[in-house]
Amino acid sequence: MEMSCLLGQQKLEGKRPPMMPTGRTAVKTARIGYLQRCLMKHFEGLVVNYDLTVRYSDGSVIQFQYGEDGLAVEKCSYLKEEYYPFLIANQSTILRQDEYSCIVDICGSTKEKPIIKTQVQDVRRETA
Repeated sequence: MEMSCLLGQQKLEGKRPPMMPTGRTAVKTARIGYLQRCLMKHFEGLVVNYDLTVRYSDGSVIQFQYGEDGLAVEKCSYLKEEYYPFLIANQSTILRQDEYSCIVDICGSTKEKPIIKTQVQDVRRETA
């Protein structure tokens, strides 16, 4: 069994845990619980750096590519279109104003910027 530093990268008996009908991948047995506790104790000093290398607290390299298979959890798409209205309605809580301005500046062409601002304003009016 291998567990990497970031969440979701789990291997059990040479393959990833299957997706259950509820959408979860948890396998709960006493043996797995004990193994997870032991592994987490040993993984306390590991960190994934910006170059995607996994290093121990003293700087020694554990893995050169996070996950070894190149599957990075932070790049998996779990964001669905149905979540967009909620995210737009709560953007002031989720993002700071300077972050939002930066996103609007970077994303899309100048034609799309007014559309984004209009959508945010419309959702704000609906929720107010």
